[in-house]
Amino acid sequence: MKRYNAIAIFVITAGLASAWVVTPPALAQQRDRDRVEQHMREIEERIERAMHEGREGEVEQLRREQAEIHEQLEQRERQERDRDIDARRHREELERRDMLEHREELEHRDMEMKRHSMEMKRREMELERREMELERREMELERHAMELEIRAKEMGVEMHQVELEHKKMELRSNPMYMAIKAIDAASERLDPNEAVELFSTLLEESEHYPVQMHLRERIVELCLKLDRREDAIEHLRRIILCEVE
Repeated sequence: MKRYNAIAIFVITAGLASAWVVTPPALAQQRDRDRVEQHMREIEERIERAMHEGREGEVEQLRREQAEIHEQLEQRERQERDRDIDARRHREELERRDMLEHREELEHRDMEMKRHSMEMKRREMELERREMELERREMELERHAMELEIRAKEMGVEMHQVELEHKKMELRSNPMYMAIKAIDAASERLDPNEAVELFSTLLEESEHYPVQMHLRERIVELCLKLDRREDAIEHLRRIILCEVE
């Protein structure tokens, strides 16, 4: 009888374990419960028959078998609860890590945005500083022009000659847009012939393409005013060829 009970317990336990491994957890658990309930019903029936027939020893043995099965079931349930707790803790740990990584990523992006903003502000300040430097240079040029005018009056020199020298110096020392501005001013104030001569000289000396093009445009306008059509056509042709290239 003891051997039979041990074999039965082993078969039930092995069946439960194999069902858990081979089948999905939910289905395996349901099959385990069905098998255990079926086996418990069989034991109850055997206990009733043994009691009815007066086999007290067999009744005691069957009740011990019942207790062992109950203990195994409780142990199995504890193991399942422990697995569930471990799985839940593992999920919580993964979620915590994901949240931490996401937070670190957001903090990194925030730092990058702040760094980019600071860099933009720095560039803006640098541009403002350059603009102030250009304004300062412009004021220095204006001051120098005023000094030249005063000297010209003191020395009795013709104003347009002083202005001519001043414009030459301005075009050679100032940034390109200031040079273009000076070209326009010289074109309006100087004698057309003197302006053409000045612009031709500067055209040979200048190395900046925008300044060269602006000089040629003004030379074309002045040559047309002076009825120097061939010179105007030549400079216009050079403008067109440069733009095509």
